[in-house]
Amino acid sequence: MLDEEEFLGPHGIRSLSRHHADHPYTFEVHGETDGVGYLPAESDSGMFGGNSNWRGPVWFPMNVLLIRALLNLHAYTAPDSPWSARRAPAGS
Repeated sequence: MLDEEEFLGPHGIRSLSRHHADHPYTFEVHGETDGVGYLPAESDSGMFGGNSNWRGPVWFPMNVLLIRALLNLHAYTAPDSPWSARRAPAGS
């Protein structure tokens, strides 16, 4: 996650790894080959009208989800958390 060649970008966490810029993921279904590439701008497909609302490699909601997940992890693992496994049992 913190590798600049993968997900860490200059403006946040990328929602698609930079690795796909040089190595697009391709798959075949029923004789048709399709794939996912790294395209940090407008869509190159007319599937959604040509505009995918993709304005760059960093997608804001992805960063919000990551921050919320880290906050939840901290709330769960903090020593003073009621859910912490490290917390001393009551009455000890």
